[in-house]
Amino acid sequence: MTAHAPPSQPPPRGILRPALVGAGLAMVAVGVALNESKVDAGRWLLVAGLALTVVGVIVVFWPRAPMPAPALPPPPVDGWPEVAALARRIGLTPQGRAATGKHNGRRVSLTIPQASERGRACAFLIRPLDMGLRMGRGNVGGDARRRVMSGNPAFDASYSVRADEHKRAAAILTDRLCELLVQNDVVVDDEHVEVTAAANREALTTALRVATKVANELERKSSHVPCARALRTSVDSWLDFAANHHLATTSTPLAMWGDAHGMCASAIAVRDAFENFHFEISATFPTPLHRGLSLRPASAATPLALSGEALSIASFDKWFTVGSDNPADTIRLIAPEVRTGLIELRNRGLQVRADDTRLWAWVGLNLAEPLLVPETLLQLAALAAQVNRNAARLPQS
Repeated sequence: MTAHAPPSQPPPRGILRPALVGAGLAMVAVGVALNESKVDAGRWLLVAGLALTVVGVIVVFWPRAPMPAPALPPPPVDGWPEVAALARRIGLTPQGRAATGKHNGRRVSLTIPQASERGRACAFLIRPLDMGLRMGRGNVGGDARRRVMSGNPAFDASYSVRADEHKRAAAILTDRLCELLVQNDVVVDDEHVEVTAAANREALTTALRVATKVANELERKSSHVPCARALRTSVDSWLDFAANHHLATTSTPLAMWGDAHGMCASAIAVRDAFENFHFEISATFPTPLHRGLSLRPASAATPLALSGEALSIASFDKWFTVGSDNPADTIRLIAPEVRTGLIELRNRGLQVRADDTRLWAWVGLNLAEPLLVPETLLQLAALAAQVNRNAARLPQS
């Protein structure tokens, strides 16, 4: 819609012109009174009052030039088209007023809210931290935990940092990280870094670069931070297990990953609340199966979620619902050895799910069994490898 300038308006009427008429009439009244009292000055005051009144009336009704219309502010320039073009150039997918995807191996996003002069660039951590970290300019509202101080005066004056364990959080606040944050408007939590900047291509390009640098610095430094207090009884067992099976590890977050049975396997600690954790384990197929595979616990299924034919195996259907694009393929993909393994994992407390890309599960924290997660990770990877082999033997659909 095109904006139109408002019509010219007459200037507001002041009190000076009516006051001039009022003063003239007052002088006339005083002159009449003095003239009735035989005072010579009354006649002159009467004449002067009449003259002033006439002048005031003329001034009041004299036509005045209209005031110029107020200038309209220029309409805001929408920076989204340029930002969307930038997003496409670096491999992101624009949708609405946001663009998401991977850039240089890291998941990122660019967003400009509707009719906003500020945009956001986000860089997501490859492995989310487990520190309960919240960091931002000013006071972090709704968080009663004590502030973490970095020792950098400029940073501590500008930013507020909260975390479950102060020593762990202070260890990641390097001088380089503090300098990056002080120079920008940044919000950080366990999962991502968000930088706010002007809603134009140049500013958001710089913001994305800053967000990526901050995420890199967090990952670099956190890998040497001791693990969460609640998980320390498991660390030695994890390190020994990972070394024996040639898996990479990190302490913050407590995680292991690598090749297991030809699958890309990983296990990571996820913070639920203060000193409460669970583990997420996954085994990713080398390439997607393209079979429409869907497996989930039966408790998570609703009539709308059910797909494919039931396996008609009571011991399995009791715990899982499974389907695929071709019902005849389902029982071949989830062969007897796979079904047995899935039921064993379920009996150990895992909620296993699967699709065309991976098998994954959630495991609760069990301090009495420090090797529960590493061992079930290998078992899940073995099941994923078997499903992958079963899929390879099926005819191409």
